[in-house]
Amino acid sequence: MLESFPLPIDGKKVMVKPNIVVRSKPEQGIVTHPSIVTTIMAQISSLGPARIVVGDNPNTDGYGENEATMHETGILAAANGCYENIGTHAFPVDSNPRFFQKLAISRAVFEADFTCTREFIGAILKRRPQINPQTCEPCDICTKGCPMSALHLKSIPSVENDKSDVCYCCEEVCQTRTIKLA
Repeated sequence: MLESFPLPIDGKKVMVKPNIVVRSKPEQGIVTHPSIVTTIMAQISSLGPARIVVGDNPNTDGYGENEATMHETGILAAANGCYENIGTHAFPVDSNPRFFQKLAISRAVFEADFTCTREFIGAILKRRPQINPQTCEPCDICTKGCPMSALHLKSIPSVENDKSDVCYCCEEVCQTRTIKLA
């Protein structure tokens, strides 16, 4: 799978952030299937990273029950010893007070040299953050939440596509749902 998207990750920190929406069985098709995580882990491991962290912050039904959710979804086993509860190591970032005073950004995501997410396949297909200028309220949340510093605020945020690793953090923190990967 990674042959068409060579990754210069030798000696780097890699964050694998599968899509863990709710506590569910893999066969329900709600979360990233553990077989995909197993494949990604094997291929990334073969490229010699310094460290791999597998983690996510489950929504609604699993929030606060990170490890139990990872176990039930099968991702804990697929992580092959690299699972980390990324929700316990977060730091606050100022937000647009209209929505939230602060947002919590996971340190593991922010400090990773490369982030492999549900949008990883989108990166292979050259998907990039797209910003709708009609709905953007230039609050600067996306620029602060971007671990790659790929977004810059002008009248609206702009994206340096060569810096973006398509981790979808900007889409995730955007309170107006202005940013989409396309």
